[in-house]
Amino acid sequence: MRYRITGALFFILPALGVLLWRKWGYGFAVATCAFSIAQAIHGPFGPPSAAGKSAMAVTLVLVLVWLFLPNVRHQFFKKDASV
Repeated sequence: MRYRITGALFFILPALGVLLWRKWGYGFAVATCAFSIAQAIHGPFGPPSAAGKSAMAVTLVLVLVWLFLPNVRHQFFKKDASV
């Protein structure tokens, strides 16, 4: 039970940080996406099929690309970031 709560927080905290445009959310989201890509490709927790693994990895790569876009990155690191 404790592992499920920890696993859920691993995804909920970065999502909340991104939603609120927080600096910590940006870094946490990048780290979570990178870790999840590795898990989707090599880990036991990803989808069982090759197509599912590929789709999950491509989706997470697209999220990383969005996070690294200059305008998005600037929005996270502006001094007066707002919701």
